[in-house]
Amino acid sequence: MSQGITVDATALTHRIRRMRAAGRVHCAVGAVDATEPDAVFLALTGLPPEGEPGVWKPVDRDSAERIAARVLQRDLAYDAPILPERTARGLARDLLALAPPGAAIYTNAPDLAEGVESWEAGTVTGADHEAGILVVGRDLSLVLWVEDDD
Repeated sequence: MSQGITVDATALTHRIRRMRAAGRVHCAVGAVDATEPDAVFLALTGLPPEGEPGVWKPVDRDSAERIAARVLQRDLAYDAPILPERTARGLARDLLALAPPGAAIYTNAPDLAEGVESWEAGTVTGADHEAGILVVGRDLSLVLWVEDDD
């Protein structure tokens, strides 16, 4: 975590990683000296993006909140429940509340915002099934990324 991050943000990211106790969960908030999504993703997760060009799709804040809730609530490979919907929505809402005004928000899986059962996602890390959100702000950025394998 970067200096200047509140205890609340740090506690929230830890709580998200602990509660979504399946797959690999990357959740971080920090000041990043970059504006390109791949560079911000690497800085926050430590994972070098392996995705194809154009994988990052811009979404609005409401869509990002629905995507975040979905990746917390259900397994990406088998659609099995992991967290109660209300809990997942609350965590997603709290995380997006940290996003600074005017921040750019990206995902690899915009279809998840629509609540569809079958969805397509571009690969970022090379995992079998992966999705999440990336918020790129001038002073603060954040990521919630989930990787589930078959």
